[in-house]
Amino acid sequence: DLARSVMIGDAVSDAQAGLAAGAQAMLVLTGRGAGEAPGLARAGLAHVPVVADLAAALDAWLAAAPLNKTPPG
Repeated sequence: DLARSVMIGDAVSDAQAGLAAGAQAMLVLTGRGAGEAPGLARAGLAHVPVVADLAAALDAWLAAAPLNKTPPG
């Protein structure tokens, strides 16, 4: 279920790919992320959350709406 999935990456293109697939997206500041983060707004993706690293992305995802925690049924 892609609508309940998230693409976590370190590039604007990762966020674009996740959203194009129907998933949600997050950008991590590790790897290329710190340099790529300013490009989110230029790409019309200012709504994509930016987090410190993969652990922070997981924490944010788990704390998100209950929809993310509902097992497929």
